[in-house]
Amino acid sequence: TTSRDRAAAEWLNKTAQMPTDFWRDQFMAKSNVTAGNLEKRIEGDFAHFNFGNRAFGIAQLEIMGAGKLVSERTNEILVILKKLKKTYQLDFIFQSIIALDEDKNYFITTDKEARNILEKIFQVIFNGEIAKRPGFIMRKQITPLIKEELEKSL
Repeated sequence: TTSRDRAAAEWLNKTAQMPTDFWRDQFMAKSNVTAGNLEKRIEGDFAHFNFGNRAFGIAQLEIMGAGKLVSERTNEILVILKKLKKTYQLDFIFQSIIALDEDKNYFITTDKEARNILEKIFQVIFNGEIAKRPGFIMRKQITPLIKEELEKSL
């Protein structure tokens, strides 16, 4: 979260006198990625970009229980990513999952270019289709780093 987010939460807690575990309930509800819901959630927080002659997409989820999702449903995520890649005619695509309860990001992709870029800018190592990065990083922070990396090759 940002300092603005924390200030807003503090104000909301004082004003509305929310239960202390309300944030956890909110994030648990947001983390519902049941079978039919996963594709909707991925597509709902998907963005694609064009830098130079490269088109890429980043799907983002911010959830509790990300480790379980990744271990049990990576193949399903990859199918959804493949569909989005084809629909938007992208050069590469990846899923960023912010693990709220683990303080890390998971990156999922089968695209070699996405792997190479993510490994380079974040010093992560992919084990198959998955890489882990300590700490949270949002798409709005990732995108400029990818842009910078792609511009180096122009």
